[in-house]
Amino acid sequence: MSASSAVEDIVRQFYALVLADCDLRGFFDRTDMEIQINRMTRAMLSLVKGQNIDYEKIAVAHENSVSLGLTDFHFDRVWKYLEQVLLSNGTANDIVEALGARLEELRAPILGRR
Repeated sequence: MSASSAVEDIVRQFYALVLADCDLRGFFDRTDMEIQINRMTRAMLSLVKGQNIDYEKIAVAHENSVSLGLTDFHFDRVWKYLEQVLLSNGTANDIVEALGARLEELRAPILGRR
């Protein structure tokens, strides 16, 4: 299995948990999930590779969710699910921690705190 396919599988498992969560699924009501899965897969691969992040693009992408009430609670919940899926798929702890640190950098733009 290629790295891209493995990451896509993790992203699909992650979104299955997110969409099953009554506190999170509403943020995705008008989202084409296939497009979202593709975007998230590319984003995860970029994060793993240590590539630069376009904070403004991230902020714009989450504006609607912020208007729907996206908060730190939701951000933390999303991270919990991603961490759970990563660990259950055998991702090394140091990689999970590094991803968590990279995602923490995105908290402010995702939550509209520019």
